[in-house]
Amino acid sequence: EGGYQLETDSSSTGDNIRIVPSLEFIEASYGNNAASRITSISADISLLTFNPSLLDDEQGGVYFSLSMESATDGNNIGIQVNALNSTSITVFDLQNGVLIPLRTRSVGSIVARLRIDRNIETGEVLLFLNDEQLTSANEFLTSNAAILPVLTVRDGGVIIRITDWRITLR
Repeated sequence: EGGYQLETDSSSTGDNIRIVPSLEFIEASYGNNAASRITSISADISLLTFNPSLLDDEQGGVYFSLSMESATDGNNIGIQVNALNSTSITVFDLQNGVLIPLRTRSVGSIVARLRIDRNIETGEVLLFLNDEQLTSANEFLTSNAAILPVLTVRDGGVIIRITDWRITLR
């Protein structure tokens, strides 16, 4: 199977693993103020396995997320998926570190297509899970603000596979 697998062992001491392409990388790869032209980011993520003791800890449990982050001040908005067990999830609207619960679902396996669409004229964003719109438009940053895509997974015994990560520019 293709894709990238993110994992660390259960003895790791960090809270999160964050994958954030640098502003320099985005600009060098796509040119012409690319970070301010991002209109959408998406990722297909599968939770492969996790340390069950993480479900009840005080560090937030078992989770992964996709978000957009300001390249200048770190403000962010995104979608976080928390595993309640191996067949149930809670989906959150993530805004500057604050989690707003959106839905709790039973699932056969924890596989999610996360997407964030940004209106390039207004800066507002829409959040999607498996192509279902989760929220009405959220104000985020000004329309010309430089943003970075961010993938996050709980550190210390959570293993995910990312099979598709896309960044769309205007």
